[in-house]
Amino acid sequence: MNIWSSVQDAPTGNPNSYRHAVASFTGDVFSTDSTLGSFQVSETGVNRVFPTCLSRPPDAIWRLVFELREPLTLPAGVYFFSNDAMILKEIIIGECNTGVMLYPSAFQDLSDSLAECASGVKNHGQYLKCVSKVLIDAVRAGVITGAQKGGIESCAAQSDTGKK
Repeated sequence: MNIWSSVQDAPTGNPNSYRHAVASFTGDVFSTDSTLGSFQVSETGVNRVFPTCLSRPPDAIWRLVFELREPLTLPAGVYFFSNDAMILKEIIIGECNTGVMLYPSAFQDLSDSLAECASGVKNHGQYLKCVSKVLIDAVRAGVITGAQKGGIESCAAQSDTGKK
């Protein structure tokens, strides 16, 4: 979530006319990307339903709550709010939950690389060597931490990939 402050729309001179002070998704007052706190996700039990002409199944609607670690007081003014929250995706290898949650783009890149390791391997050791190389690169790139690397490697070691 982001909160932007606003500026008066000077060209019209209308004191009730406001526009965003920034045009990006980084809040100039507050952003959950840089403010300490925690998200809680829960089901609402409500589904978004689409017209039958779209042939889409209903989507679950989720409740996202962000709890600040410390109180935040905003000065008087006009603010615009934006919700840019994304549900993080979890890296799972076989039936093993690695405990690693990533933004969708980082998840896709890493999961694609891990899937490449699993394709065409001759044995389990070759698979683990490839996984280790992919994960070292991911740590160096700042995609995952060393501890997360360990969790993924542990699940890879438990997998049946490359075993006969």
